[in-house]
Amino acid sequence: AAAPAIGRRTGGAGALSAWSSLGLACPRCSTTLRCEQSRATCSGCAAEYPIDDGILDLRLGRRGAAGYRPEYFASLERFERKHFWFAARRRTVLRALRRTVPDLETRRLVDIGCGSGSVTRFLADHGVPLAAGFDAYPEALAFARRRVEVPLVLMDEGRLPPLASGQD
Repeated sequence: AAAPAIGRRTGGAGALSAWSSLGLACPRCSTTLRCEQSRATCSGCAAEYPIDDGILDLRLGRRGAAGYRPEYFASLERFERKHFWFAARRRTVLRALRRTVPDLETRRLVDIGCGSGSVTRFLADHGVPLAAGFDAYPEALAFARRRVEVPLVLMDEGRLPPLASGQD
């Protein structure tokens, strides 16, 4: 079955269900987060994280690397659609997943470093159930939001997604 869809904004029962099924942990204390319409809260340390336009902000302060200029995402989105390198990369990722993940049709995947959502959209279009996309650049996630209907999470660069224990 496909991953639950999330609306473009923060509202709706489907959005709340999608966030809750992720099993995210607080990046400060590792307690499972409780997701509401416009924020995720932690019962362990009382931290609150905003959800804005379907993007949950779990950053603790580390931003995307200064070496990448966020204004490039607008032109990158145009190139990703047709340039041979991006097209080949998408197909290669799908082939590798099909070859190495035996339960690919039923396992919901997270796209770590989803950027503007090009690969994420391609995987979804080819029947791969997706749970969420994670990236360190809010500008990238704004583009991804237009492409995919899964929860998107803004996180500190260099950190793994904060999944609650028991998630694989």
